[in-house]
Amino acid sequence: MSQVEVLFEYWKDIDWFVIGGPADCDEAQAVMSRCHCVGFEPNEIYCKYQRDHGFGNVHNFALWNKDNVVLPFTCPVGASLQSASVCRPRGAPDIKFDYTSSIGTVRGRTLDSLSDEFGPFKNAALWIDIEYAELAALQGADQLLRNGDIKLINLETYAH
Repeated sequence: MSQVEVLFEYWKDIDWFVIGGPADCDEAQAVMSRCHCVGFEPNEIYCKYQRDHGFGNVHNFALWNKDNVVLPFTCPVGASLQSASVCRPRGAPDIKFDYTSSIGTVRGRTLDSLSDEFGPFKNAALWIDIEYAELAALQGADQLLRNGDIKLINLETYAH
């Protein structure tokens, strides 16, 4: 049983599965027939790969706490452009990672505005693994959280 199938054991009637981060689009394959699935990923190469391999509803944005913020797009040393991406704006916590040089920029968007554009994300499960930007993404989901539209949240946490 995949991680996402375990999540659905806790909430069987999810209408939306909203994904932030690249690898987790693969998890969505297990539930695409059960609900609406949409993914957001800053790496356009990975977005294209996902669209070409069956997960058609993935879009090239970084989840963030403000709309239309231009964020640097970098890749951790040792990771390929096809598998990993990180958006680390200035002012982010000083976490010890070795990065290649910046490889471009990407637009940061809030989950609230993306819900207006692609949703509405009512009765949603949120699955985000976005390399230390999880707090920013949740801050950009203020209305969704206030309205109780997000029923489940799965996110990666770090102890630093």
